[in-house]
Amino acid sequence: MKLLRYGPKGQEKPGLLDGDGNIRDLSAHVDDIAAETLSPSGLAPLAALEAATGVKPTTIGKPGPILYQQALALLGIDPNATIAIGDRLDTDILGAVRTGIRSLMVLTGVSSKDDIAGLDYQPTWIMQDLRAVTKALTQLQ
Repeated sequence: MKLLRYGPKGQEKPGLLDGDGNIRDLSAHVDDIAAETLSPSGLAPLAALEAATGVKPTTIGKPGPILYQQALALLGIDPNATIAIGDRLDTDILGAVRTGIRSLMVLTGVSSKDDIAGLDYQPTWIMQDLRAVTKALTQLQ
């Protein structure tokens, strides 16, 4: 089973894609499949679904590796030739680490260099901002 959003653009609803390819409407249980939905309070309806169906839902999104793996497969890109660039340690960078790809953290978002100290993972590289990334890439040519 996989969580998804379905419906016409601008009117999407949360859904659950079952093993038979059927979409089950979840709008009576959750407002959306978003970060808030996947918080501890948002996961309570998913626990109820798991108890009712006997099937553990598969969640897709950062920092889980499925999102990254699907992007790599869709684009036909070698993970060893890929770098994930992000500004959040707990989503972008952790997702890259869990996928086994290199990561570059830019210091323009929520996370800072100080936040790395207490973690058991870290980005491969850290740069101040996207200008620094662009400059570094330009120097490689």
